[in-house]
Amino acid sequence: MPVKRSGSGRRLAPALAALAAALVACTSSPSPQPPTAGGAETACSVLGRIPDPFPAAPTGKGTSPAYDINVHRLNAARMTARDGARTDPGGQPLADALDAAYRGLVEDADLPEGQKHLTEARRSC
Repeated sequence: MPVKRSGSGRRLAPALAALAAALVACTSSPSPQPPTAGGAETACSVLGRIPDPFPAAPTGKGTSPAYDINVHRLNAARMTARDGARTDPGGQPLADALDAAYRGLVEDADLPEGQKHLTEARRSC
């Protein structure tokens, strides 16, 4: 017994062809990425969520959720400012201050030095 077609395949074919054409157009010619406008503004917004003074690192084998989350926030602000400074050189002082703060607070565990640079970054905002 032959299968009766409803004709919906004829209506679907043009839509699928248009979808395929759109996908090819999107993947075959990459559009340039817009510059990161607002890298400094976004970094300052994240920086505003970091307490002043920065929480002390845990001692011994303990962990500190407050320290850990703020390390991640500081790194996010630092990376955002660095990215924004690539397209807006005016954001370079903020990026430099956040880099120095991260080095002091996280990598070198020098709380006074890191806090000094964090304060400098806040002033840049």
